[in-house]
This record gives sequence, C-alpha cells and structure tokens, in this order.
Amino acid sequence: MCRLVHVLIRVEFSVFSLFTVEAPQSLYTVEYGNNVTLECTFPVNGKLKFKDLGVSWEKKDELKQVYVLFKGEEDFKAQHSDFKGRIKLLKENLNLGQSLLQITDVKLRDAGDYRCLIEYGGADYKTIHLKVKAPYRIITPGAVSTGHNEWKLTCQSEGYPEAEVIWQNRDYEDLSDKANTRYESGSDNLVLCKSNWP
Repeated sequence: MCRLVHVLIRVEFSVFSLFTVEAPQSLYTVEYGNNVTLECTFPVNGKLKFKDLGVSWEKKDELKQVYVLFKGEEDFKAQHSDFKGRIKLLKENLNLGQSLLQITDVKLRDAGDYRCLIEYGGADYKTIHLKVKAPYRIITPGAVSTGHNEWKLTCQSEGYPEAEVIWQNRDYEDLSDKANTRYESGSDNLVLCKSNWP
C-alpha cells in the first residue's frame, strides 16, 4: 500500500511537471508609439477547454496587472490604468497553445519585465523583457539674427534617452565646444533636447 501511494505521488508529480510554459523570445525591442506582441506558449494536448484555462500577464517589476483571462472569461476589473484601452489578447491563438499579448501605442513606461502565467491542468510562467527606444527622428532647426550679419543657430528634438549634440561646419569640423545644449522633460517622459550655437 505504501509503495502504491509512493508510485501515485511520483506519477502525479510527473504529469504536473510536464506542463511547461515557454517564451520563444525573452527580449523584445520596440520603438515608442509602435505596437508590440509578446508571446508565451503552453501545451494544449487536443481541443482547448476554455473553462479550464487561466491566463495572466503582469508587469512584474512594478506589480501592475496587464491582462487576466479566468475560466475562459476576460477580467479587466483590476487592470492597471497604464494599460487601459491598449491591451489585447489574441484569443484565436490560444487553441494553438499561444498566449499573444498585444500592446498598442507603446509608451516609455511600458519598458520592463512581464510575467506570463498560464494555468491549465498545471501551472507555470515565464518572464519576458520589453525594451522601448525613442530615436530623435524629427529635428527642428532654426536661425535667429543677432545683428551685424551674425546668426544664432538652434535645433531641438524629442527622444530617449538624453542625446549628445554635435555641431559641425561644412568641412565636418567639430564646433560643439561653443554650443549650449540643455535637456528638459518632454511629453510622455521623453527628453526634449534644445541646442544653440554659438
């Protein structure tokens, strides 16, 4: 009898340990304002029973709830305000054992670690890191007359993180030592870089 119990425990543990969540990609890099889809996978073994399925995505480093599917039903009651209206789980892929979380209009604050937890007979999770970059794409130049045929040149742009500004003449000589560059807080935590020369 004791041996039978021991064997049953070993079998149950083996079945439970077979349920493994995987992350095909552990690092995602996305540009500010774009969309990104994070993925984790899990074993289905036949037709998916939605009533037995639990899916949870959370921003692990800040304990912010991103998305919850409980017994096949979506639950947005505890979703953090940072993600309201920007999150979608591609439910049609759950039948394939894929939990695909789409984040639209990515913000700088979305960067960090996300935990994908799946409960389906067993339970397991994987952690995925999201990196957000914001290149300084649009540079606004300007020129202000200071009199006597002299001009002050200006430029500004938004991005992240702080950028190094280099001023050069047409011969590519570095003139940056006479420039004045300052950084301000821009929209949505971007850095507003302003520089003028001389």
